[in-house]
Amino acid sequence: MLRSSSVASTSGSPAAVSPAAARRRQHAGARRVGPPPAAAAAAAAPSSSSSSTAAAWTGPGEVSDEDKAVGCLLGAAVGNVLAAPYQGDRHFEVIRLRRNGVTDFWKYDIGAHPVQYGQYTGDYANLLAVATSLSASRGVEPAALLAALTEAYAAGGSSVELQSPDGSSTGFEPARRYSLYDRLVMDAVMAGTDPLKVPELAERYLAETTRRHASSSSDRADREPHGPSDLNAAARAAPIGLAYRRAGGERLLSAVRRSLEFSHPTPLGLDAAHVAAAAAAWCARQQPGDVVGATPAALLAHLLNDVAVTAEMCGKLRLLRDNLFQLDEVTDWRAFYAGPQWARLTALFSRLSFHGFATAGSEFVAVVLLALLTSWGRPEQAVIVAASLGGHAPATAQTVGALAGSLYGRSWVPERWWRGLGEGAEGEAGREAVVQAGRALASLELAEGL
Repeated sequence: MLRSSSVASTSGSPAAVSPAAARRRQHAGARRVGPPPAAAAAAAAPSSSSSSTAAAWTGPGEVSDEDKAVGCLLGAAVGNVLAAPYQGDRHFEVIRLRRNGVTDFWKYDIGAHPVQYGQYTGDYANLLAVATSLSASRGVEPAALLAALTEAYAAGGSSVELQSPDGSSTGFEPARRYSLYDRLVMDAVMAGTDPLKVPELAERYLAETTRRHASSSSDRADREPHGPSDLNAAARAAPIGLAYRRAGGERLLSAVRRSLEFSHPTPLGLDAAHVAAAAAAWCARQQPGDVVGATPAALLAHLLNDVAVTAEMCGKLRLLRDNLFQLDEVTDWRAFYAGPQWARLTALFSRLSFHGFATAGSEFVAVVLLALLTSWGRPEQAVIVAASLGGHAPATAQTVGALAGSLYGRSWVPERWWRGLGEGAEGEAGREAVVQAGRALASLELAEGL
């Protein structure tokens, strides 16, 4: 097993203290052990600021384990592909391009590094690699997981030569779009660097790069705080939560820690990935027909009281809890983007994220939950909202889709998105690989009792 001394360790805690509260005591950055009684009570009840109650889910009230596992990976795939053209765009730029809503896969990505129609990015390639590694290793095995991530990157993340019609070279472009930090990690590992040294070396490089850019505007996606505390570990964590959903909190935490020791071995990186995995585990344990237990307030209470540790993550979750509201069902996206609910949503989004990109892990997870919880009971709408917010849109919509699939299964995925996966760059083989990976993940869970 790979081991990293830079990941904050945890020890046993008295039975009367929640595991997360005990970890907060150990974490130097935590401002207090846990929420005060008033905050805990608020977390257990719907926020009084809600403009409406959560929408009733109209799909199946009971969803099988297999349907949830397939739904997790399929929801992540369609979310990523839907939002892929808007990577690095601000939310006002996205809605200027798609005034009638980000409702369909777009064939006209005109960005600096365009993706093909129906093609997913490196964020989803990572998540799929995690899912397949879990099935092959029957749990999180760091060396096998790193090998799966590296293999996926070598197959789709390395540069390919582009040729003009006459056969001459026109340069090189990445076959699949990966984030800056993912590329640094994968390139270093493939070059033979000790995996446990990669995060520190990458952090030094990125810090120096940041200093070079300090005199210019940092309101750009390529100058965001990428590194061992960024969003990438959280964006690939949902399958871990689904696989370990019945394993208990400490076992899930241990699995998440092992999964990121070669890329995000910081307290902030671990906390964000743990919260994302725990959210997926919680969704997988619920049934969407349970109008009492499966609620936004219940999920936030669980994450705040039992999971989150760092002051940054707890602060984002409290801010979300205290300002959470429900969007109405959107039937006219143009009117919605011009209306008061979108203005209210983006105002809260701006408070949760820096520059609107949500690169830090705590910001990313908070924005994912913002999109999911404000459209509770409407998973398709939640994914569209996530894509509309821009920033790290593919990773955000991917994680929203994964959580939605973990709760609602696969029935909510629109036929047009399912068809687009098969007709696009990934093809029917790529779409079938997603379904088979979900079935294998469900089989692992049933066989191991995780």
